[in-house]
Amino acid sequence: MKIPITDGYGPCGYSGDENDPDDYAGNENKEWISMGFVRLCKDSIFLTESRLQDKNKYQGDNEVQKQVDNLMPSRDALAHYTDLLHQQREVLSSSADEEAFRYAVQQFPQLTKATVTPAAHGFLFMPLYETPMIRAFPSGFVYPIPRTWPSDERLGHGSPEDCPEGWENDDERRQWRGFCIVSKALADHAEKLQISELVVDNHKLPTGVDYTLFDKPNTEYDSLCKIVARPGFKRLVLSLATGYREGFDAEDWGIYRNGRLSSLLAKATDLEEVVLQTNYDLTSWFCTMEDSLSLFDIFPVDTFSNGKLRHFGLSGMQVLQDDLISFLGRLPSTLKSVNLSFLSLVEGHGNHATMLADIRDKLGWRHRPASQRIKVSISMLLNQFNKGRYVCLDREVQEYIYGDGPPPFVAQEGMIEAHFTWGTGIVYDEFDPRFAVPYERN
Repeated sequence: MKIPITDGYGPCGYSGDENDPDDYAGNENKEWISMGFVRLCKDSIFLTESRLQDKNKYQGDNEVQKQVDNLMPSRDALAHYTDLLHQQREVLSSSADEEAFRYAVQQFPQLTKATVTPAAHGFLFMPLYETPMIRAFPSGFVYPIPRTWPSDERLGHGSPEDCPEGWENDDERRQWRGFCIVSKALADHAEKLQISELVVDNHKLPTGVDYTLFDKPNTEYDSLCKIVARPGFKRLVLSLATGYREGFDAEDWGIYRNGRLSSLLAKATDLEEVVLQTNYDLTSWFCTMEDSLSLFDIFPVDTFSNGKLRHFGLSGMQVLQDDLISFLGRLPSTLKSVNLSFLSLVEGHGNHATMLADIRDKLGWRHRPASQRIKVSISMLLNQFNKGRYVCLDREVQEYIYGDGPPPFVAQEGMIEAHFTWGTGIVYDEFDPRFAVPYERN
């Protein structure tokens, strides 16, 4: 990260009482400030204020609003931000972060879970993880929220930083520095550690690790193979970015079909939970046949059938309904739950209503004893304008599959996809655990 200067400098800050150009231009004691920094801070404030509209409505007084009402002056924030950037440059140039992680990992030989995410900072005053650094931020500190991976999410104006050309490109691969460091360190010390869970999570943001990681042999792929092949490794959550391939061309999906992802998963013979998330347009409900992927090419279903799999999750993928149903039918008797969220179904070959009907009528799950029923979870994006918010339809889906509930999705005449209506589902926020409101028209 660096302080943007492309917009030049000016006298105005981001808060209301700093926005009188005449006052500031005439005050020689006030240093002018980077307009790029001010703009990005305004974006951070706007995104938090947007989330607060519903949060305040349902939760009333809260700490986030208190900080928004008492923002640190722009020049003080810039000074603190500049100091943080200086510290970051020193750490990165010396690789002190990698050394610290490697040292820490060896001090906790009983560590079982490692999580990698680009979303630790969440949104302004709403961090996903309150790390020691974030906890130390002064109250009201405003800064451009970092996303350490390229993303379709717009945290400011303009396009995401350079779109990936491929994992073999050193400059591109460095954008996933944390993932590379963690995977290599865990692999190097695999025999001395007890890592049973690796979570690479985009937290429902349109980003992930560049999927060309699985295109050709490379160090990071080998590291993943070594990690998951360890006895007792039971959980893998993997977020991949595919949306940077120009035009979503069908030939780009060949990476999913080359067997390398399937081979990785097949090495995890003790796997109990697998979740694959991609950033394919999460707002899309359908796709073309050309853009669809067979789950049998991606997942080692024969290995799963003879294994211990308890949970299967799929998010942001483009699938053919019949292929999905056939695949679900091949999963082992150990299965307890599936999550099928933000899926795009092949146009003309089904929709979310017919998909659920097939799950209910063709898999035999409905006729199992209550204690053996497989929980089916589905979340979708509809009328959600804050990143990380989604509509959860779990209750309606369960009642439809196993009870007498109405179908959550309804196909309307003239529409390709089947949608759900107002009053169906609960809206959750990935970055605010307390946020849970009915999906209703405001």
